[in-house]
Formats: sequence, structure tokens, C-alpha cells
Amino acid sequence: MVVGGDGLRGILGEFGFTKYEAAAYIALVRANPASGYEVAKVSGVPQAKIYEVLARLKAKSVVTQISRDSALYAPLDPSELVRQLRSTHAGFCDELENGLQQVKQEGGVEYIWNLLDYGSILTKARGLCDESVRALEILCWDVEYRELDSPLTAARNRGVKVFVVGHGLESVDGCCVVAHGVLPHVMKERGRQLVVVSDDRTVLLSSVQPVSTGLWTRNQGLVSLAREFIIHEAYLWRVLSRFPEVVMKEYGEHLERLRTLDGSLPTESPA
Repeated sequence: MVVGGDGLRGILGEFGFTKYEAAAYIALVRANPASGYEVAKVSGVPQAKIYEVLARLKAKSVVTQISRDSALYAPLDPSELVRQLRSTHAGFCDELENGLQQVKQEGGVEYIWNLLDYGSILTKARGLCDESVRALEILCWDVEYRELDSPLTAARNRGVKVFVVGHGLESVDGCCVVAHGVLPHVMKERGRQLVVVSDDRTVLLSSVQPVSTGLWTRNQGLVSLAREFIIHEAYLWRVLSRFPEVVMKEYGEHLERLRTLDGSLPTESPA
């Protein structure tokens, strides 16, 4: 999209240029070198103010006087100006982010954000994959894994360690996968779940079927609990896959006696 003069002045204004400074710089880009009189005529800056404006632009190093004795001015090349602005403001943004994170840590409050539909849950899950730096720990069904395949592949390619406890998954290239058996009671009692822990810092907890609802937070208590839940599911299924006969003989074909707090049979056996 081509931005006109008013738009360019507005954009430069966002970077700290006054209205007259932006107009004078754009006039010099359009025609240079130029005298102060010519810049005033093209830019619309009042003649009485143009040399004050040019002096400020010189102080910002975006305009130069061609020689000490010359009354002619030239602008910093636009590509160099943009490069400098991008570099300077990226540094400001980094400082701002670090400062605000410090303030946030001093405050010590982490909120819980509700997710009320399937699309919002998947969008947040993809976002956690995209922003991860070190590790992703996930519990999901094969349906949701397929939805997350692209951002998970990108995460693995940038060196993120991905660990998945997957219902209906056997193996995935580049991931440590624990296959979670799809027993009848899992769907009956839980439905489909999607849990994502990113860098031990952020967690998404959700149920995606039969009703899609969830939450995400950086509350470290919930992050820790979710991570322990994923680890618990992983070692349960590792033990079951290694010693299926022993475990099922002791706890029931559908692990009925593991799913009650006192180790007794549930009042209603799974169909």
C-alpha cells in the first residue's frame, strides 16, 4: 500500500518527529539538495520557522548541510533512516518489555484467562507452541495433534524439546511420544483433553469434547500441577505397556481399582 504525504507525516510523528520536522524531511526527500527557502515552499513550513526546524533535524542526524558555507540541505537516505528507527525502537521495545516484566514479577499476580470455544483453545495452543523456547509438554488426542502439527514441527526445528502423551498416537518424528491407550473409561469419564505446558512457564488446560472449555495461565501452582499430571499419565502408560498382564490382574482390565481413591471397584463398571 502506498502511503501519501499526510500518512507519512503521521507515521514519522509516531517516531517522535514534530509536524514541521516530518514535513521538512519529506520535502527534502522529494527534492534535494534544497535551500531553506525551497524546503519551506515545498513543505508548507512557515518561512520564519524553517531554519529552526532544519536545525532540529540536523541535531537528530536526519538532515545535513552540504558544506559549512552552503545554504543547501540534504536528507539522510530513507532506507538508512528506517534502519536506524527500527534498530532504536526495537531496543526501546526490549527495554520496555524487560522493565514491565520486572514490574510484573514484583507484583506477583498471575490471572487465569478463560477460553470458551474450540477455536480459541486451538489458537492459544498454537501460540504456546510458537513462543516456546526450551520445552513443550503436551497431553492430547490424535485429532488435536494434527491441528498442532505445523507449529510443533516449527518448534522442533528451532531446538525446542517436545514431549507428548498422545491418545491414539504411536510415534512422531523428532518427538518423545508416550502412547496413551484409548480405554473406554477415558472417553466416558474425561472426553478429549488438551493440556500444553510451555517452558515450565505457561499452561493451557482444556476439555475439547464433548464441551469445549479451557483456561490458560502463568500461575506457577497450576503450571506445576499440569506438568505433574502429564508426567503421571506418561509413567502410568509406560508401566502398563511394560507389564500389562500384571497391572490388569491387580487393578482390573480397565484399571478400575486405580481410578478410585480407596482402591475399590467403582460403583459402575465401564461399558
